[in-house]
Formats: sequence, C-alpha cells, structure tokens
Amino acid sequence: MSGLSIIEFGKHPTHWGLIKNPSHSYSEKNISCGEFFHISLNIENNTFTEIGFTGEGRLVAIASMSILAQEFEGEDINTVFEHDIDSLLELLEVEALTMKRMKSAALALLTFQNAILQWQKKPLKKLSDIYDQYNS
Repeated sequence: MSGLSIIEFGKHPTHWGLIKNPSHSYSEKNISCGEFFHISLNIENNTFTEIGFTGEGRLVAIASMSILAQEFEGEDINTVFEHDIDSLLELLEVEALTMKRMKSAALALLTFQNAILQWQKKPLKKLSDIYDQYNS
C-alpha cells in the first residue's frame, strides 16, 4: 500500500480550476465533514472533452477528483458508472483507507456520477449509495 498517487495528485492536482463556458457544471458536498467539489465539464457526443474542478477536502478527496478527471477525460460519459470503490482504490494505488478517508474518496466518485445523472435528467445518488459498497 504505497499511497504515492494520493500524495502526488492531492498536492498537485491535475484538472484543477473550472473551465470557461462549460456545457455542464455540478456541485456536490459532504455535509458531515464540510468537503465539497464544483465540477465543470465540456461534453460532446457523450464524451468528456474537458474537465475542471475546484473544492475543499482531505488530500485523498482532492487526489480522487484529480485521478478520476484524468481517467475520464476523453472517455464516454457513462464510464463514470463503471467505477466503484474498488476501482477507485486501485487508481489511488492503495488497498484500503480509513472510513473517514473512504468517504472523502467516495465523494469524488459521487460528484462525477451525479454530474452525469443530472445531465441525463435522472435521479441523483447519495454518498451512502457509493460509500456503502465499501462497508459490505
């Protein structure tokens, strides 16, 4: 369990900053700890062509947003639903996280998934929908 990706992407996030004239934007927060993200997206032909984000959170939350943005840019928007907690841990290069840090990482995935669900005019998920996968 190295966690080097968490440190590198948390301290030097890629895709940091909102993009100008996005085709879609979305905000998500975890009210229990105060973490939040704003995401801006350019989507063309159901493909992420540009992703930017800002927010506040633990190092693992920022790293998760950064790594997911890198993973999703250039991909079909529905790719966000192919990811779960296990694939996020793999991207973060760790085997496990404490419960608080796992909620922080899950917030990043929730932000991407809800941004697309909102874009598709579908019901949004709750943090527990993603986080509870880790508890089972």
